[in-house]
Order: sequence, then C-alpha cells, then structure tokens
Amino acid sequence: MIIRLIISMTFLMCSSLSFANTCFESDLKTYKYEKEIQPRWNLTVSSKQPVYFYSAPKNSCKLDDNFMIKNNQVIAYSLYKDKAQQEWVYVMYTIKDADPDDGDELIEGWVELKQFSSLREPIH
Repeated sequence: MIIRLIISMTFLMCSSLSFANTCFESDLKTYKYEKEIQPRWNLTVSSKQPVYFYSAPKNSCKLDDNFMIKNNQVIAYSLYKDKAQQEWVYVMYTIKDADPDDGDELIEGWVELKQFSSLREPIH
C-alpha cells in the first residue's frame, strides 16, 4: 500500500518527531504481518463514542483530530492482530463535502475492529 507509506511519511514532518517516528516505525513493522482483506469489507461504526484513527495499530498513535461517529461507513483494506490479540483494521473513510467545488476529503488509518458492527459485508 504505497498510499499508506506516503501518509506515514508525512507524520515525520509533524512537530512531534519522536511520536511520529515511533508510530511510523510501528506502522512499517505492521506491514509485514497485516492480512489484506479481499474482497474489501464495508463496515459501519457501531460505537456510541467517537472512533479515532491511529497512524499505526498502537494505542499511543492516536490521531486526535480524526474520528468517526456512529453509523459512518468505511471500506476496510487490511486486518492486523497485535500482541495483546486486539484486532485492528486499516480503513478509508470519505467525508462528503457540501460544496462540490471543494471535493470530498479522504481519511485513512488504523481503527479498532471492535468499534464496528460485526457484519462484514464484502464490497462487490
């Protein structure tokens, strides 16, 4: 996933380089062990609390400005189980912009799988 690599590299340019570097390294290590989801899953947020994105499947890599709310839908691309057996899923979420001239915003990152409804429907 070249897109993930590019996005991860942008985190290195943020003001907190030690945080970004640690999360960037974690994400690169994860790449070897994640399982690509084929066909892709269409997941719906089931949590009543905001569901935050993470730059790597690690609790310390939370992206405080990026979150979803109940009933938002995402497309899942990869699955990863960490050492604590917590399942993470790499997703893409599109924020529809009301102004067609601005275009939609795409947010992607890791989220905890348990935050989504258990129905994992493949995208056709």
